Amino acid sequence: MLDDLFSQIDAHHYKEQLLADVDYVVVGQLCVAKTHRGLGLVQQLYAHFRASLSTNYPYLITDVDNKNPRSIKAHIKTGFEIIGTLHYGGSDWHIVLWDWAKG
Repeated sequence: MLDDLFSQIDAHHYKEQLLADVDYVVVGQLCVAKTHRGLGLVQQLYAHFRASLSTNYPYLITDVDNKNPRSIKAHIKTGFEIIGTLHYGGSDWHIVLWDWAKG
C-alpha cells in the first residue's frame, strides 16, 4: 500500500515540477482522541516537523480521507493545500502538501 501511495504522489506535479524529482517528507495518518481535539495538537506536531525537517526538505506531504472534513480543515489551517486525489483502501483521499517556503 505504501509503495502505491508513493507512486501516486510521485506522479503529481507541484509548481510545474514532478514530485518524483523532488525530495519531500511523507507523514502518516495523525489520530487525535476526541477528548484531546481542539487543543491544537495537530498544529503543534506539524510545527515540530517543520522546525526539524524544513532545512532538508521543501515539502511535507500526507493524505487525508475525503470523508474526514475535520482533518481536511485542520490541514488547510496548518498551511497544507490539496494537490490531488488518489483511491485506495476503498476510499478516496486528498493528497495534501505543505510548501514550507510559503509559510
